[in-house]
Amino acid sequence: MSSLSARKKARNFVCQALYQWQMTEQDSQQILQQFLEENEGKSFEVNYFTTVFSGVVAEHARLDALFEPLLEARTLKNLTAVELSVLRIGTYELAHQLDDLSDAIVISEAVRLAKRFGAKDGYRFVNAVLDRVAKHFNQTR
Repeated sequence: MSSLSARKKARNFVCQALYQWQMTEQDSQQILQQFLEENEGKSFEVNYFTTVFSGVVAEHARLDALFEPLLEARTLKNLTAVELSVLRIGTYELAHQLDDLSDAIVISEAVRLAKRFGAKDGYRFVNAVLDRVAKHFNQTR
């Protein structure tokens, strides 16, 4: 499996783990351990999965505060659990510039996650919000 495919699989797992964490309020370390055990031996970037999942959980309030003003007519409470997970992942990646990924790649991957796991047109919303987040970061860097 290429490193690109391994990264995409890890991103999928991060989205699923965050969804589980948001919906169940289960301890994040238990969820992390569960995902690692269930997917042991599979080709995915374990370090990426661990770093992003743990980072989003640790920084979720800060991440939410970064993108909430950019939601326009919606609020955090109006977001689906998938939209919230994907926005948190994308904002985390934009904030931390993991592996120097371009803003376009981060947003494209977030859109892919929203299309795969979310509601029919949720990806459009995710795209618009993360585009505004990226512009915000580019103005403040």
